[in-house]
Formats: sequence, structure tokens, C-alpha cells
Amino acid sequence: YLVACVAVLGILTLLLIHPYAKQKGNEWIQKFSRIYYALLIPLVVLMFIAVGMRVSDYGITISRYVILLIGVWLMIVSIYFLLAKQNIKFIPTSLAAILL
Repeated sequence: YLVACVAVLGILTLLLIHPYAKQKGNEWIQKFSRIYYALLIPLVVLMFIAVGMRVSDYGITISRYVILLIGVWLMIVSIYFLLAKQNIKFIPTSLAAILL
């Protein structure tokens, strides 16, 4: 839960400061955003390993399934923001698609 909570909180923070990234003197926001998503990938992989160990030992539960879905979403969002043009509309639409 720790990785998922910190990652979602970080993404929410980046969404809230996104309008200020275009202003002069705030170039650090875009640099920080790319670094954040790059650093998020190893944490999500570690989360997959941890949940995989729990699932192999004790089986799948609803909470482990939700954490796996959140992990898949975080990985998709991280890869998208590293490779593609940053469109913040992708975050709520991809989250809605994963939750459906």
C-alpha cells in the first residue's frame, strides 16, 4: 500500500501544479515530472514482486487484486508520460478504463 499511496499522491500533486508548468520560471516542474515518472517504475516493479510473493503464499484476495490493478495503472501512466507527449487527460481516462 505504501508505494501505491505515495505514487497516487505524487501524481495528484503533479496534476495540481500542471497549470503552473507553462509559466516562465517554472521549468523545474516539467523536469521534476519526467524524473518522478522515471523513478516510479522501479517502485512499481518492486510492488509487483511483493504482491506476487503474497499471492503465491496466501492466494489472491480483493485487496491484492486492487493493488495489482493500481500497479498496472501506475505502470501504464509512467510509461505514457515518459514516452508520449504529456496530456493530463490521460490520467482520469485511463483510471476510469482500469476501474471498469
